[in-house]
Amino acid sequence: MARGPDNTPRWAALMVLAALGTAVTETTNPGIVARITQKGLDYARQQGVATLQKELEKMEVPSFSGSFKIKFLGKGEYSFYSLVIREVQLPSSQIRLLPNEGLALSVTDASVKISGKWKARKNFIKTSGNFDLSMEGVSISAGLNLSCDPASGHSTITCSGCSNHIDSIQVHVSGSHLGWLIQLFHKKIESSLQKALSSKICQVVTKSVSSRLEPFFQTMPVTAKIDNVAGIDYSLLAPPIATTETLDGQLKGEFFSLAHRSPPPFTPPVLAIPMDHDHMVYLGISDYFFNTAGLVYQQAGVLNLTLKDDMIPKKSKFRLTTKYFGTLIPQVAKMFPNMSMQFLVRVSSPPHLTVSPAGLACTPVLEAQAFAVLPNSSLAPLFLLGMSANASVEVGAMSDRLVGELSLDKLLLELKHSDIGPFSVELLQAIMNYIVPTTVLPKVNVAKEGLVALQDELHRITLPDFTGDFKIKHVGRGHYEFHSLHIHSCELLSSALTPLPGQGLSLSISNASIRVEGDWKVRKSFVRLHGSFDVHIKGMTISVNLVLGSEPSGRPTVTASSCSTHIRDVEVDMSGHLGWLLNLFHNQIESRFREILERKVCEIIQKSVTSDLQPYLQTLPVTTEIDSFAGIDYSLMEAPRAAAQMLDVMLKAEIFNREHRTPVAFLAPVMSLPEEHTRMVYFAISDYVFNTASLVYHEAGYLNFSITDDVVPPTSNIRLTTKSFRAFVPRLAKRYPNMNLELQGRVVSAPVLNFSPGNLSLAPRMEVEGFVLLPNSARELIFQLGVTTNLSATLTFNASKITGFLKPEKVQVELKESKAGLFNVELLEALLNYYILNTLYSEVNAKLASGFPLPLLKHIQLYDPVVQIHKDFLFLGANIQYLRV
Repeated sequence: MARGPDNTPRWAALMVLAALGTAVTETTNPGIVARITQKGLDYARQQGVATLQKELEKMEVPSFSGSFKIKFLGKGEYSFYSLVIREVQLPSSQIRLLPNEGLALSVTDASVKISGKWKARKNFIKTSGNFDLSMEGVSISAGLNLSCDPASGHSTITCSGCSNHIDSIQVHVSGSHLGWLIQLFHKKIESSLQKALSSKICQVVTKSVSSRLEPFFQTMPVTAKIDNVAGIDYSLLAPPIATTETLDGQLKGEFFSLAHRSPPPFTPPVLAIPMDHDHMVYLGISDYFFNTAGLVYQQAGVLNLTLKDDMIPKKSKFRLTTKYFGTLIPQVAKMFPNMSMQFLVRVSSPPHLTVSPAGLACTPVLEAQAFAVLPNSSLAPLFLLGMSANASVEVGAMSDRLVGELSLDKLLLELKHSDIGPFSVELLQAIMNYIVPTTVLPKVNVAKEGLVALQDELHRITLPDFTGDFKIKHVGRGHYEFHSLHIHSCELLSSALTPLPGQGLSLSISNASIRVEGDWKVRKSFVRLHGSFDVHIKGMTISVNLVLGSEPSGRPTVTASSCSTHIRDVEVDMSGHLGWLLNLFHNQIESRFREILERKVCEIIQKSVTSDLQPYLQTLPVTTEIDSFAGIDYSLMEAPRAAAQMLDVMLKAEIFNREHRTPVAFLAPVMSLPEEHTRMVYFAISDYVFNTASLVYHEAGYLNFSITDDVVPPTSNIRLTTKSFRAFVPRLAKRYPNMNLELQGRVVSAPVLNFSPGNLSLAPRMEVEGFVLLPNSARELIFQLGVTTNLSATLTFNASKITGFLKPEKVQVELKESKAGLFNVELLEALLNYYILNTLYSEVNAKLASGFPLPLLKHIQLYDPVVQIHKDFLFLGANIQYLRV
């Protein structure tokens, strides 16, 4: 039998639903109505009476004694003690609805059998023996008052009254030659027993309600957390209402924001629940319930989405670039050539869901703002679109939750504003009708990939045949065989993956079910018969501990350290001519199925961890190529650390030269991470990562540069010639008439990126040497300059990469050495500012725009990113999605 906490049977859960039938106040309608029918009450009665029977069997019957006086014999004393209830039978029971009151439970034709000992004394004569007592025609009546706590919204139940009646008590005394003596005054004894037992029965009923049923009612959640944004208020609005046919419970049924709760600006409608009786329980869920959800998520910004080109399937011809959009809107490509684009799609008002007999529908009002992504990563607004569409919602129910899937009809577009001039949205409408179904909706309709994969694996379990012998009275011995077993269906309804401190992860699956089909055959002497069977496995729980480690190569490892499976119920249904024969020893058969499946499930999980999960973890890159001469080392430094609420993975994260790797001369800082839980994953990236990159590129000479006259714009008044320099360096033009100059620059040391809260900066120091290009092509050093500048940095990340952009300030130039005498460096400073800002940093930013990849498993992408800058490290948070292949 299914049970809840403290072995409280499931009938108690149905009684909780019964208690949810509540009357509404004059002005408050419920968001949800829970209705229990007579069919549901009858199920609760069956389970509840079975529990009451067990409670009565544990009832303590007090000893009692008295005196007797019999004609011709005189006075004596007797005592009945060590009374034990051997059997309680409650064959007939009924639960009735009491309109406007609650419930009435009645039990009739019950019987109780008691055994015990007796002793009697008459003067100096003492005798003793055993007795058996039978109570027949016992009836019990109890009233159950269902209410609620107005302060907390919890449901309550009390026993409003209890009475019982015993038709007859028969006592049979044995064990002594004076037992006949007791029988002479049995009516007095039976009367005493009837009075004592009548009081005890109602005590047991009342205690069961107050100590078992009432505490279980308190486990009914008043609020339930959905995610990090929203919760649901399930509190009761008023005490219960019972009618002649149903018990209706009326719940608030309202989504609310966990961050700041405020009342919705609309009220629930009146719900007219149809009078159906085919099922035990009905839930009437109004559109108020769904629309408060839409309100909460829209106000939290969860329904907003930024679309980027890397989110579009690679095989698609459509790209989010100005070049592609230029074929649709020519002015986009003309004004912003060869740039990426972004769309910010947001729900401009809370979506309103309409529930009707035709289905669930809503017409969301959307806006899409288009941007061009400029070279400095800033966004230039292009146009604003208004979008509308009819959406339908398909709602389904699992064992303990509602699930849904959203689908859209054709999107209709309207140009609300344009920064690039007017244009037709007809072609763009076709594009958006491609983007939304392929990119947006998959983010709404997310599947739990790991559970689906495991379910598929379990569905492919190969079950062995098994045989056995049987022996049945009047039938004799025989032999049975079950063969051709296969899994017909498998459903894993509820699961949880939690950190296992000091080890790794703990996976638990509950309420799983498996259906097995196959054939059977039986041999009895010369008789051979066969048939088919169905096995229903219900209430299966699976617990697996996953130990996470690391290889010497730095790759992660996972092993299943333990696995246990428990099956609550096994039901075997036989068909065929002798199916009834096999049912005679179904316990033996069910036990074999339980043993086989519990073993096979853990075998398949162990195998799946080894052959599927471990290879998948190996897709986490240990080293990744950034470009032709740099790579990044993502090897694990130790096994992943599991804490109570998170799993931390320590990665080396060092950028190295692919041609000749050398040890880094500085260490990574200690990072103190903030306690954030609003995203699925976080990356703490220290300045060590970026500074090893700076070191590698500096040593490779990537930051060196050379300026000759042919790179100076033709329109510039400054030329890199000795003639052009004559005005401010006269000696140079005299010594080297009409010759070209060349400036060679290098960064003195690898620039260090400084992290401070909310800010990224660096201050590179450069040296610039000026050469005269002699007629024989030789070069002669003329002067040396010192160049300093301050830079601010912006770092962003997309679905899989970190990208950056440097914003330099004006460079400062100082003359450090000169063979042409002292001269004013202002013109050189202007020239260097032009070149460094427009050429050098443009090339560096192009490199930063390509970025470097984050350490992600195969088929994983990030979305909804957040970025924080802390001292010594960058803190990135994101949600993840698994891309099905």
